[in-house]
Amino acid sequence: MARMGRPGLSDQEKSELWRRWQAGQSLTDIGLALGKHAGSVHGVISLKGGIAPTARTRAPEIRVSWLTSELHSSTPFSSTRMMPI
Repeated sequence: MARMGRPGLSDQEKSELWRRWQAGQSLTDIGLALGKHAGSVHGVISLKGGIAPTARTRAPEIRVSWLTSELHSSTPFSSTRMMPI
């Protein structure tokens, strides 16, 4: 299905936008290079306060040893231990 509304900038275009912004290019120059209006460039930059966002990463997997061992054992929780919420 075709996208409706304004398409905005792709991830690759945003990457190029931030590279050019950090190099000191003007909004107009960046817009011309990307084929977008300077106002579109301004919207992306002002949304992040002029600071390029860091690449997103997932947190490392966190394991709770007693919970992991209880869940993977063949015996159910003992009656003396509370069930985790």
